[in-house]
Amino acid sequence: ILNGSSNVGFYFKNNVVETAAITGNSEGGLGSSSITLNTVGGAPTNLLGSGPGTILTGACATYTVTTKDLFSNVTTVASDTALTLSGGQAGLFYGTAGCGAGSVSTVTVSSGQSNALYYYKNTTVQNVTLLTNSSGWTAASSTVTVNPSAPTILTLNPSVTLTAGACSPSAFTVNTTD
Repeated sequence: ILNGSSNVGFYFKNNVVETAAITGNSEGGLGSSSITLNTVGGAPTNLLGSGPGTILTGACATYTVTTKDLFSNVTTVASDTALTLSGGQAGLFYGTAGCGAGSVSTVTVSSGQSNALYYYKNTTVQNVTLLTNSSGWTAASSTVTVNPSAPTILTLNPSVTLTAGACSPSAFTVNTTD
């Protein structure tokens, strides 16, 4: 504070959602004063996807999409916000646990909330990138490896007719599939 003045202005910037105490101290014996400042998240502009990076064929996996502001702080949406799901290749997206009730192409982050759940199931062994997007936002992507499930079916090939006392004309093959 300059001589002849009773105050001075200053500015404070914080990119992290938190509660901070700001304290002013005097070296001249005037004591100190504190205020509490709450930093809240900005408007959501980014999406972050999370969930398993490896799943088995036929398994229903749960994924979460979280809304974040420019500084990666989790922040809520002001109104219901539809998110478009894509990139599943041979797999399908679902809106209900257990991957029932038909596939979907969108999920909604409800007003006042910061995340939405969706479910994904794929019966083909492959690598996929699951994308979640809303117009004007930075999309979320989740890379998923779909591995084969444990074998559940045993088949024997080929089917032939044998003559009594003769060896089979070709080798038999035993196959396992999930």
